[in-house]
Amino acid sequence: MKTQQEASYILKITHIQGEQKFLLQNIKSGERQWCQSWEELRNQLQINIRVKGLK
Repeated sequence: MKTQQEASYILKITHIQGEQKFLLQNIKSGERQWCQSWEELRNQLQINIRVKGLK
């Protein structure tokens, strides 16, 4: 039997010294993860994110 887990995240996109950084925070656990790129963010979430103009 499969169980489905639900997680809620807050995503903050910031620019630090001209570089885009992503802060992913789990609402339930409070765990925070900095990501350096869309690819790293995708890996963290383990989902496919489609972004227009993604290089």
